[in-house]
Amino acid sequence: MDVCNLTHDSTVFTSNAYLIFGERTTLIDVGSDPDTLEKIYRQTSTIDSILLTHQHPDHIGSLHEIMGAFQPELYCHADHPLQTSKLNNGQKILIGDEWYKTLHTPGHSKDHLIFLNSDSIFTGDVVVYSDSASNRGSFGRTDLPGGSREDLICSIESILSNSSPNLTNMYSGHGPIFHGNVVEVITTALTRARKRKPKYRS
Repeated sequence: MDVCNLTHDSTVFTSNAYLIFGERTTLIDVGSDPDTLEKIYRQTSTIDSILLTHQHPDHIGSLHEIMGAFQPELYCHADHPLQTSKLNNGQKILIGDEWYKTLHTPGHSKDHLIFLNSDSIFTGDVVVYSDSASNRGSFGRTDLPGGSREDLICSIESILSNSSPNLTNMYSGHGPIFHGNVVEVITTALTRARKRKPKYRS
């Protein structure tokens, strides 16, 4: 699978924005970097689909501009004025050349989704590999409106129960891409979340 993180070198606060090439060229989250549209044009002239993990500003800041430029389908769980299709728990969707299962994973936000197949996962902000709070398995913050630590724990448990032992590619909403034992990383994040301590120390 050919995946490009368009915002890996951004100097502004933004989520990761993953461009996946293939039969259905797909953008997972668009981020909030004003240079993202230009970066897309360097890579492709077509985007067929945009999938949103959730609608926090750092994940959708560039949405109107990119939608206007490419007129793609917009898939998300919660309503959005530009939405063309609603994604529901358990729904299958083609990303690039591969089919993924959609899981509704609230906790960081009520509308949060992840996309999973046997070897790759796009986790949004529910689980990340490394951030300023923890390395090799961190969970998303739950202190924002619509957040819930209990829901997040249940969501991470659901991700693990749906994950294959062959899961080796993790693309999270923030931080670096990870290749390796993804189940171990997610399990570490779950252990930390279950302690119910604040994600960030005051």
